[in-house]
Amino acid sequence: MRVFGSQTVSARRPLELELTTSKGKMPVSPVLVFRGEQQMVTFDGKEPAAFTRQRCKEIGCTDKEAEAAARGEIHHLPRDAPTRSSFASLPRP
Repeated sequence: MRVFGSQTVSARRPLELELTTSKGKMPVSPVLVFRGEQQMVTFDGKEPAAFTRQRCKEIGCTDKEAEAAARGEIHHLPRDAPTRSSFASLPRP
């Protein structure tokens, strides 16, 4: 999501924490991969890295995967995926 305007502009976007796939529902975690220098971003009122780290642990990611996701690393996406957006990251089987 992109939002432009004065510092008083805000936007909210509900994010699903489960995605439906051909194999059924899969739990996911939001991962913030980019934000502008002056943008304030929260996930459910929490700092994005803390929320992502906690959610990743809840859905069974390893500590290493949770820490990488909290840093905004998106290793589970194809190399040609855009990098200036928020993505859900699926845990590896």
